[in-house]
Amino acid sequence: MNNQFAILRQHTFRHIFLGRAVSLLGTAIAPIALAFAVLGQPGGTATKLGVVMASEAAAQVVFLLLGGALADRLSRYRLMVGSDLTACAAQGTIAALFISGTAPLGLVVALSAVTGAASGIFYPASRGLIPQIVDAAQLQPANALIRLSQNSASLAGAAAAGVIVAGVGAGWGLAIDAASFLLSAGLVLTSRAPRARRAERSATIIADLREGWQEVRSRQWLWVPIAQFAIVNLCLGP
Repeated sequence: MNNQFAILRQHTFRHIFLGRAVSLLGTAIAPIALAFAVLGQPGGTATKLGVVMASEAAAQVVFLLLGGALADRLSRYRLMVGSDLTACAAQGTIAALFISGTAPLGLVVALSAVTGAASGIFYPASRGLIPQIVDAAQLQPANALIRLSQNSASLAGAAAAGVIVAGVGAGWGLAIDAASFLLSAGLVLTSRAPRARRAERSATIIADLREGWQEVRSRQWLWVPIAQFAIVNLCLGP
């Protein structure tokens, strides 16, 4: 166990790890706060909440595909920082709208889509950065710690969301999520992660996406679990 946590002594990994953990904690708070914020508005309904959350989820799915291709071409460090700052601005604006008591549905939907898109770009860039900053022998404990932080943040964030919403209001829960993106960006900025642009690829992004799709569909052991998880998430999310 001590050997697994020893990797946290490495400055770059520690900052990337903490940035992800903080961001994941805020992300776990957001759905609960958003639900109370939307439903607490005059005329707030489950349908309106569904539209807001669907816009974020759809944007995240689309930009997850593009994010992987971008991470192979651009600096993953810069993609992570840019995504965090974009999500901070979008989520902070949503929080301000609900705190002020004036939150037009169309604007909230659009801003939620921006947040989802930023998340979609951040995730593949952060996953691809880990092998660049840790040795091969440390890759397994590094990924294990990241997964542990993800599960822990999901539980802690859900519990914290209830306290925040009951104590200070749903809008402030969204503001905390926005602050978590800002803190994550700060940790990535000070991580000393590689900042140089990656080598240019000759293939286009469309060609990369087509190649990736062909690789997935050619492996039944890969696309079957993906389809299963898609169905589970579609049922669990609502």
